[in-house]
Amino acid sequence: MKYNIENIVRDNKVFIVGTLDSYELSEHQDLNGSPVPHIRGKVVVVSNIANGETYTYKLNVLQYKNNIKGTVNRGYTQLKDVLDGVVEIGTRVRVSAGFTMVKFKDDGRDELVEANRLSLRFISPATVKDTQDVASFEIGGFVYQGLTDKTNQEGDVYLKELQIMQTNYATSADKVRPVLLKVHVAVDDFQIASAIEGAYVRGATIKVTGNLEFIQTEYTKTEEVMFGAPSERTYYTTQKVVRVTGGSSIYTEPGKAYTSDDMRFLMDKYQADSDEIMSGTSNQPAATGSAKTSTPTSNETMFLFPQGK
Repeated sequence: MKYNIENIVRDNKVFIVGTLDSYELSEHQDLNGSPVPHIRGKVVVVSNIANGETYTYKLNVLQYKNNIKGTVNRGYTQLKDVLDGVVEIGTRVRVSAGFTMVKFKDDGRDELVEANRLSLRFISPATVKDTQDVASFEIGGFVYQGLTDKTNQEGDVYLKELQIMQTNYATSADKVRPVLLKVHVAVDDFQIASAIEGAYVRGATIKVTGNLEFIQTEYTKTEEVMFGAPSERTYYTTQKVVRVTGGSSIYTEPGKAYTSDDMRFLMDKYQADSDEIMSGTSNQPAATGSAKTSTPTSNETMFLFPQGK
């Protein structure tokens, strides 16, 4: 696969306008023992979308100070403004981000766990043009799995899911980290579901757009104790819906569409990464800020995105 092809379909864009709710950021001068200045942590943005729902977006941060040209990254400078209080909590902000993927072994169940996460690229104060809160996405790649039903514990279908695989912005095969992204269609959106089921077959190169609907729920649980008064703990869960509202025609143009060889290479690489994680032979760094030991692929890092800006 020629990873220097600039036009291959691998769109991975998220745009959010909302209010800076909180952040946990810290500066570091090295990464895995090498002198790589960077900022890492999390940023939380809350958006009040037009339908009245309040959506909460927790974005992972790993932003290097310098780009491949040796100059300071714009994203790093913007995060410094957040750290230094130039951009304060409560400020309306505009965020450019993308989806990454984390994979790790659940030792208790001896299973591979896969999840998509939001990773921040840029953050700055909202402009006069940002009159409304938004949370939109644009994802391109090839269909890894066609539209399937997602059911709850009662067996009821609550969403339909489409899986899209794409390559990251690697320019050589040894740096490739395939990303598997999951998008959704509402069960009552028959028109979109019908269009996807009819055209987006496995292997088709496509691009979809839509909205992020992440609803955070707070609940309190009483912890049992051997003696003394029971203690209450507050927990948060987030229902993450990546809702498709539009889609492209099938890409067939050479250089844009994934060939059968391209797709086989990516799927084999994806499986090899998973096998290494399950066998414990992966050399990827463990996730930070987690209570349990996990070994994510490097797709969780900002290597997913081009670093030239």
